Amino acid sequence: MHGTHEDRDALLSRLIDHYRDVGWWIERPEIAGIDLRLRRDAKVLLLACVDPQVPATRAMIETFHRHAVDEAVDGVIVVAPADVEADALTGMRGLDRLRLLDREALQALLGDGIAPALPRSRSRPRKTTGLDLLFRAIAVLCAIGFLLAVLVLLSRTSGTAGEPPPDPAATSKR
Repeated sequence: MHGTHEDRDALLSRLIDHYRDVGWWIERPEIAGIDLRLRRDAKVLLLACVDPQVPATRAMIETFHRHAVDEAVDGVIVVAPADVEADALTGMRGLDRLRLLDREALQALLGDGIAPALPRSRSRPRKTTGLDLLFRAIAVLCAIGFLLAVLVLLSRTSGTAGEPPPDPAATSKR
């Protein structure tokens, strides 16, 4: 699957856009191997983006874990689109502060997968939520109700079109 990933800078830019969109404050720390510091409320995370052409190694994972301890942060997100070596996965088992974003997780997070860098629009479509579906259903019901009301009015007026209008003087006896 080599050669199917966008370059590291483009991927990092998309991650920055995503985390800003979901409410994280983004900083660029001066820590070797760490690309971003994410802050929201009292939570602080570090994000390390591994080269998209190279699988993450156990040494990288251990370095990222050390940074989590040294920096006293809540966790580290390791972005490894080219996957992770098997011994690195076994090294991660006891490390609850590390979260791995492999190719599948990145596709779920970014919505349109990681593909060769192509020009993309600045705005990604929002994911549809239950509230969106509810509003759409209400809009459809309102449109149907409006159409039914128009049809009822048309049917009532079409039946009386040939009749003369009622004489107002004939109903009054005064």
